[in-house]
Amino acid sequence: MCTYTTHVRVCYICRGEDTVLISEKLCPQAEASGVFGGCLQGPAYQRDQSHHQCWKCMESVGRMCIAGSTGSRPRTRTRRIGPIH
Repeated sequence: MCTYTTHVRVCYICRGEDTVLISEKLCPQAEASGVFGGCLQGPAYQRDQSHHQCWKCMESVGRMCIAGSTGSRPRTRTRRIGPIH
C-alpha cells in the first residue's frame, strides 16, 4: 500500500498548524509499475506532527522578554561628560 505522509508543525502556544512537507512512499507493486497508488489497495494517509513556536508567538514572547518579567522600565542614569558652555 502506498503512503502519503503529511508533515505538520503545530505551535505549542496558539495551536496554529503549518504543513511543511507532503511525502510519498511507494509500495513494492507501485515501484514495479512506476505509478504512485498503482496498487490495488490505493494510497494510505498518515500525519506526522512536530511541535514548534510560530513566528507570531515568538515575536509576542520576545516583546514580553524585552519589557522584563516584572513589567517595570529599566533604570537609566544621566551622566554629564564635560562642562556645558
